[in-house]
Amino acid sequence: MSENNTKNDQNYRLKIRLLSGMEFEAQGDKTFIESQKKEFLQLLSGSKKEVKNLKDIASKEGELAENIQNTLTKNIISQLAKETSGMLKNLKNKPHITEETTTENSNGFGYNLDEKDIVGIWNKLADTKNGYAILYQKPKIAQNSALLILGASKYLLNKKELSALMLSKCIKKSGHITSRLDRVLNDFIDDNTIVSRGTKRNRRYSLSQKGLAKALVLAENFIKEKNI
Repeated sequence: MSENNTKNDQNYRLKIRLLSGMEFEAQGDKTFIESQKKEFLQLLSGSKKEVKNLKDIASKEGELAENIQNTLTKNIISQLAKETSGMLKNLKNKPHITEETTTENSNGFGYNLDEKDIVGIWNKLADTKNGYAILYQKPKIAQNSALLILGASKYLLNKKELSALMLSKCIKKSGHITSRLDRVLNDFIDDNTIVSRGTKRNRRYSLSQKGLAKALVLAENFIKEKNI
C-alpha cells in the first residue's frame, strides 16, 4: 500500500493503491480526507466479510447438494436392491418360461429348470396311475391335449414317444372325440413341434425340442387359466 500527502493551500491529497489493484484517492482538508479514508476502509472490510460469507454459503449449499445427492443415490440403490432381490426370489421360486430358446441344456430346454419344477407342473395336469397320461382337465382343442399328453408322458412316465393307438386313447379319455389323429396333429407335425415316424399301423409320435418348450409353456398357461 502506498500513501501520498502534499500540502497545497491547506488542501491534502491522499492516494491509496492496494495489491489487489483497488485504488482510493481523495483531495481536500485533513478532516475530509480522514473521513473518506475511514469510510473506504470500512467498505473494504465489509466487502471482505461479504465475500467470505458468500463463500461460506456456497460451501454449505455445495455440501447440502452433495448430501442430498448421496441420500437420493443411496435410496435409489436400496430400492433397486430390494426390487432385484424380490425378482430373483420370484424367479427362483417360480421359473419364467418362454419358447424363445437359444441353447439346449440337460433338461431339453433352452432355459434352466430343476427337474422338480418340471415334474411339479405336469403332476398338476395329468393322472398317470394306470401307466398312461390322462388330463384332469382338457384344453378346448384336441391338438393342445395331444401336446400336453406327450409332455406329461415324457416327464412323468419317461416315455419319449407314444404309439398312435396309445395317444389316441389318452386324448379320448381326456375328453375329446377324434376320428383321425393325423388330422388333429397335422399342424404341429408341419411346424416340427411333433415328430411323426413309422407307417400307419406302427406310427409313433414324440415332441421335438421346440415341442418340449411349447408343451411346457402351454402347461403353465393352462394351469394359470384354470387356477389349478
